Amino acid sequence: MKYYYLNSEKKPQGPYSKEEMQSFLNSGVINDKTLAAVAGDSKWKALSELFSSEEQEECSTWNTELGNCPHCKLALEGKSVPENCPGCGHGIQGHSKGLWGAFIYAIKNSFNWKGRATRTEFWGFYLFYYIIYQVLNAISNALIPSGANEALQKSVDSDDLGQMVEGIATYFQDATVIVILSLTSIIWLVFLFPFLSVSVRRLHDTGRSAFAVIFGSVAYIAFMGSFIWFIGVMMCNLADTEVMEPSDMPDFTFAMLSLMVNSLILFVMHIYLFIMMLIPSQKGPNKYGPSTVYPRG
Repeated sequence: MKYYYLNSEKKPQGPYSKEEMQSFLNSGVINDKTLAAVAGDSKWKALSELFSSEEQEECSTWNTELGNCPHCKLALEGKSVPENCPGCGHGIQGHSKGLWGAFIYAIKNSFNWKGRATRTEFWGFYLFYYIIYQVLNAISNALIPSGANEALQKSVDSDDLGQMVEGIATYFQDATVIVILSLTSIIWLVFLFPFLSVSVRRLHDTGRSAFAVIFGSVAYIAFMGSFIWFIGVMMCNLADTEVMEPSDMPDFTFAMLSLMVNSLILFVMHIYLFIMMLIPSQKGPNKYGPSTVYPRG
């Protein structure tokens, strides 16, 4: 859409885009009382009146409702989405205090599967989750005996598959490794539900269901199951009085194949979910609640 305006000599100037007209207004070239018109319209109006009438027309074509509370379904009213529902009191806007606020909000709403979460809300939580994970990982590596790490690395670099299997199995039998892995698993479980719930709300914000998170969780469980199976097969072989070659172990091939397939499925799901977490919020309310970024579309 193009615009014209009348200068001080009453001569039409233009055509200009709305952004250009706004820049002229901001720089003082024109003001709210400057007469302007849309291309093809013979009526000149004050710029403020022209822009005001256009906003009203846009509101009539876009969704003018805020939507319903995702918890109690109360119809929301006002110019913007309230921080808490006036009916049930549940939070609607999510975090409101930056990235750290997003992390704390996700922790407090670990079992909140309703509503929507913006990109800032999801990535704010993920940022601190990742930092904590890396710090714990560094501490774990420092606490594990250097001898165990060196033996594991030596076995992994070995060309002898039998020696590799024995080295990995021995590593997971180390008492310190077992304790650290157990503590790490507990901490991982603490962050699991906040991560899942904020992921579900992020998908809701794009207008999608939680199916991808559910399928991704199943894929992760399958991967962990196949990984534990693979480690178990190697440890059982290590416990035998006569250590067999991996190719002679009846379950080794199936365990390896299961681990490879589930790893591929998990990788694909991670890529898909990563892309979904980057998609902008759906404009206006949807069936999962109001949008705090584009509340009226």
